[in-house]
Amino acid sequence: MSSIDAKTARTKSNGRRVTVPALAALAVVAAVYGATLYAESFIAGDGCCAATGLQPNPVQAERLLERADPKGLDAALQEQAARQVIAARPIDASGWLRLAYADALRNGRLTPQWRYALKTSYTMAAYAGRNAGWRAAFGLDHWYELDADSRARVIAELKALARDNTRRDAAKSLIGGVRNPVGRYQAHLQGMLPPPAAAPSR
Repeated sequence: MSSIDAKTARTKSNGRRVTVPALAALAVVAAVYGATLYAESFIAGDGCCAATGLQPNPVQAERLLERADPKGLDAALQEQAARQVIAARPIDASGWLRLAYADALRNGRLTPQWRYALKTSYTMAAYAGRNAGWRAAFGLDHWYELDADSRARVIAELKALARDNTRRDAAKSLIGGVRNPVGRYQAHLQGMLPPPAAAPSR
């Protein structure tokens, strides 16, 4: 082997010796980060770990909310969790929906100041999937407080639910709890509730 070939071989060998430890170190860092993120999301208390950096951890926020407010009736805690989710994931429809729910809990209705939260939820996801039944029921219960655009979005979600064989029955159960007579009538028109005894006046 020539001196040039020997030098090239040593260079390649040195490169391998540098690369293997570097990859091993990277794997260790990734494993530590993953473990920290898992602990923060599913185990640790509020403020632990900060694996998500400056953004709050939305999974942790929702888990801690479920523990602190198991019945979902504390407006302040609901709003706090909603804002944490939105700060971390501004396009998360569930965060905006929770913000609207917190407003309804606090005031007994959707106030003009916070109606945009429900509308934004629909902007982020026209069909909410596993949350679609709950969101549609929420919109129907607050039918009087919605503008024409939000009402149209609720109706569109009802139509999608009526076609969704995997979620339709569960959604019907949720929508069955709607108290607003006009909201119930709208659900009936989309095949999500049986006909009312009499058509509502509004």
